[in-house]
Amino acid sequence: MKICYINPTNNIRRPIAELANIFANDTNESNQISIMFPQSNNCPTKNWVANESINNTNINKIPVNSRYFAPLRYNFPKLIQLWRETKKIYQENDYVHIWEYYYPLSVIPLIYASFSKERSRSYPW
Repeated sequence: MKICYINPTNNIRRPIAELANIFANDTNESNQISIMFPQSNNCPTKNWVANESINNTNINKIPVNSRYFAPLRYNFPKLIQLWRETKKIYQENDYVHIWEYYYPLSVIPLIYASFSKERSRSYPW
């Protein structure tokens, strides 16, 4: 099973990191797990345990270059790269899990899913 988690911020959400590690380390399944997240060197990520926990070789990290806006604590992704990565994750993965829809990184994948045939996929559970 191929799953891509879309993490809304530079700081990986703990539940996403835990789910990714569980699925990536499952010896009974041949899962391919990836996490797409905005990447900005200006956004502080020091001491975030979840960021460190996805340094698993079984997890594919997909950073999207972004600009960090400190007053809102949001990363605003570069749209062209975000569009390319979004198209690629929908084509290469069985499931795309958008963690929180109201962040700038989540808007393009939501729009893409709304107008593409990939949104009709159903979950096996």
